[in-house]
Amino acid sequence: FLMTPGANWISRSGVPRWAAYTLMTVVLFGLCVVTGYFVYDNLSTLTENLPEYQSRIGSWIDALARRTGLDDRHGRFDWSRYAPGHEVRRTVTEFVAGIFGTLVDFLGLLVAIVFYLVFIVAETGKIPGRVARAFSEAGALRLAEMARTMSIGIQKYLLVKTIVSLGVGLIAGSILFAFEVDYWFLWAVLTFVLNYVPYVGALGASVPPVLMAFIQFPSPVYGLLIAGLLVADHSFWGSYLEPKILGHQLNISPVVLLLLLALWGWLWGVAGMFLSVPLGVATMIVLENFPRTRPLAVLFADE
Repeated sequence: FLMTPGANWISRSGVPRWAAYTLMTVVLFGLCVVTGYFVYDNLSTLTENLPEYQSRIGSWIDALARRTGLDDRHGRFDWSRYAPGHEVRRTVTEFVAGIFGTLVDFLGLLVAIVFYLVFIVAETGKIPGRVARAFSEAGALRLAEMARTMSIGIQKYLLVKTIVSLGVGLIAGSILFAFEVDYWFLWAVLTFVLNYVPYVGALGASVPPVLMAFIQFPSPVYGLLIAGLLVADHSFWGSYLEPKILGHQLNISPVVLLLLLALWGWLWGVAGMFLSVPLGVATMIVLENFPRTRPLAVLFADE
């Protein structure tokens, strides 16, 4: 769905569709590899500097413990008494490894995705003919129109979401770069990626750079200022510009979107969260096209 608009635009200049899709695949593959290289470099540096960051956080916790009476006889936070040591003391290195995996895993998965993508793109041109042979003329036309509506809806959503996510990520990266926050490129990419996750993505993308700012700078004013600027960035793109461009294109209740986010996140983890809205759009279109399920589409709608 992300490649089709670009491939169609290239095809208008007379380039064969297979060549247009090949070019888009190469471009996306190249962007993923280049971005992945810089992200991996940032993560490697972050891992090397973890002991220093952990020491600073530990000093804050110990100081807070002394003020609240939660310290031990050495003036440090009493982890054994007030916190489950096994869980709390898990290193950030393990957490990062669990979230991002390794570079080998990333590249292996990327190659597998491109491999599947080639076959999916090759099959798309054969589907209309199969549908025409499998169903009556009226049924085939109905399914073709449903597929066209679904494709347009998902393509428009993903295209707008990609542009908005790119804008949010660029502005966030510029803010963090201007303040010289460590690993600003990593946080910018994280902002771009997590912005695809509805509602909770913006919050999840803002926490790491703000936490890094509080750790890095001696004055909390910098952390609060960066937090305010990042919130303003997300609010402008997500709460103002994106709804203005999409309008009521999705027409799905926010409560239903949250339930879909929870459901697909439970089933497929982070990947399910990314796919929750496109799958919701497809489901709504299918429900609207059958008399028996049309009442469900009305109940799930935002209007």
